[in-house]
Amino acid sequence: MKRCNIFGPRCINLNCIAPRSRCCRPLCRPAPCPPMPPCPPVTPCPPAPVILSPVSGSTDCSLTFASGIGTPGALLTFCILGNEMTEFCSTTTVNPDGSWQITVPPLSEGNYVFTASQQVEQCVSDTATVTYTESCQTCAFLFFIEPLAGCTVCLPVTQIVGTGPPNSGLEITISGPGGAINTTTTINEFLSWQVTIPPLTEPGNYTVTATSTTPPCIQTDEMTFTLIDCG
Repeated sequence: MKRCNIFGPRCINLNCIAPRSRCCRPLCRPAPCPPMPPCPPVTPCPPAPVILSPVSGSTDCSLTFASGIGTPGALLTFCILGNEMTEFCSTTTVNPDGSWQITVPPLSEGNYVFTASQQVEQCVSDTATVTYTESCQTCAFLFFIEPLAGCTVCLPVTQIVGTGPPNSGLEITISGPGGAINTTTTINEFLSWQVTIPPLTEPGNYTVTATSTTPPCIQTDEMTFTLIDCG
C-alpha cells in the first residue's frame, strides 16, 4: 500500500489537515479573518471664525484690512458684499496662534456686509457676519445754542436752536415739569438747526435730548436748563 507523507508539500500550510482517510487530499481550514483596522478619527467641524476688525456697525475711512481669530491651520474665506460692489472674496490660512488678516480692496463710500467662514479638511464652519460703513465725511458735533446748557432763562421758551452735522435728520425730546415734547427737524447745509415748540411756561428744570439720525454721523447730545418766572 502506498504510504503518504502527511508532512509533504501539500500539507505545509499550518491551516491544513490531511486526515489518513483522505491522505494526499489535504482538507484546508479557512484562514481566520485578519483584525479590522481601527476607524479613522472623525474631524469635527470648526466653529465660525470671529471678525474682530472692523467692529460690526462701525464707520471708518479708507479701511485697509480685516482681521479676527479662527481655528489654527483652517482655510479661511472672507467676502465683501454691498454698495453695488461685485462680490469680493479672498482666502488665507489661519495662523498657528489663531489670528488671521485679509487685505481689503479700496471701498467707495457706502454700506457693506463682511462675511467669514473656515474649513478644516472637508468640513466648513458656519458664517460670521458684520456690517460696516465706509465714509470719510467729518461729522460736526451736536451743540445747543439757545437756551445754553446749564443756564437759567426767563419763561416762556418757544424754540430750541443748535448746530450739528449737515443734512442729518434730528430727533429732539424736551422733558420738564409739564411732561415731554417730541419733535423732529433736519440740520441744514450750514450746520444749524432750529425747532419751534409749544411755549414752556411752567418754572422748573428741563432736559433737552437731541439725536442726529443720518449715518455715518449718528450721535446724541443732552443739556439741561432752568426756567424761571422773571415777572
